[in-house]
Amino acid sequence: MLRKLVKQGRDALTLTVPAKWVKERNLKVGDEVSISIDRSNLIVSSDLKHVPKKIGFSIDKSKKEFIRTLISGAYRRGFDEISVSFDNPDDAIKIQDACTSLIGCNVVDHSKNIIIIKVMAGENDEEFPKQLNKMFQTLKFLSSSLKEHLGGVKKKEEELSLIRKQLIKLRDHCQRTLNVTGFGGDKRVEYNTLIFLIEKVGAEYFRLFECILNNKISVTKKTNELISDQIYFFDMLSSAFMKGDFLAVGNLHLESRKDYDDDHSKNTYFKMVTNKGYNPEIVFFCNRIMNYLFALSARMEIILI
Repeated sequence: MLRKLVKQGRDALTLTVPAKWVKERNLKVGDEVSISIDRSNLIVSSDLKHVPKKIGFSIDKSKKEFIRTLISGAYRRGFDEISVSFDNPDDAIKIQDACTSLIGCNVVDHSKNIIIIKVMAGENDEEFPKQLNKMFQTLKFLSSSLKEHLGGVKKKEEELSLIRKQLIKLRDHCQRTLNVTGFGGDKRVEYNTLIFLIEKVGAEYFRLFECILNNKISVTKKTNELISDQIYFFDMLSSAFMKGDFLAVGNLHLESRKDYDDDHSKNTYFKMVTNKGYNPEIVFFCNRIMNYLFALSARMEIILI
């Protein structure tokens, strides 16, 4: 969508905003809007005349295993009020648990067969970079806990599970903020993918921890070094991105490409599987993590352009 800048007064330039955008927000002459700058983008937003978005759905036998998916999906899409009807009293507990797992969600009405959830998460485009940084820090905490466990400071599954749940909670909140505020402009899809990939890396680290713990795997020195190198790689990548260092991110992306190849004969990780110095089941997880980090660095490059 293109708009012409119109000269007004001696030094001012003005532009018009789309009528559809004005109508959706119920704005009128004299109302105030928020203007923020995101690198080369000028973002105009308004929540002054925000009209609450509402959605409702029923939980039957076919949907009872997807209660959190349904509620979190409505949450991430930006709905402010979610009405959930159900027949089985046990589903009410699952609905409340789903609500508890989402930032700013509160049950405001609970009748016999209906629960109404209101979201008061306080989305703000200026806060989004801080939310994203929290995701990076939480993933670093998760990976460093795994590293400590391998180093002899034993961790319980419950400890890492809590960190993992916090990462999911932050993912949902970040995606909601993107959809509500429109942060990122034409790069919003890239930001959404970035958030998705950060959570996926965390999921793989947690599954790796479970695999080591449940199968009582004795991790070899080479495998331990492989995990440590990946954790260090992510730390450098996230730090470079938050600093807006395109060149550093680009070089790390190229570095990650060296280890990742569709041709199994050239893929570093497939070679490790047959090497007696490595734990093959752990190398499998490391390969998946590196694939996500490769995709993550690609998204970062696009955002920083």
